[in-house]
Amino acid sequence: MLTSTEWLSRITRRGTSNRCRKCTSVFLKLPAPQRKIIREVILAFAKVHADLDTPEARGKD
Repeated sequence: MLTSTEWLSRITRRGTSNRCRKCTSVFLKLPAPQRKIIREVILAFAKVHADLDTPEARGKD
C-alpha cells in the first residue's frame, strides 16, 4: 500500500493548479489517522464512480 505522500505525489504529478497544491499541503499537515480516513473516503468515491461507469450501470449491454 502506498503511503499518503506517495499516493498524493502520483495524483499531483501531472500539471496541477495552485488550489490543488494548497489542498495537498493541507492534507499532508494532517495527523496520519486523519489522512488515512480522508484517503479511504476518496478511494470509496473513486470506486463508486468507476462502478457507475460500467456499461451495465449505464443500462447498456
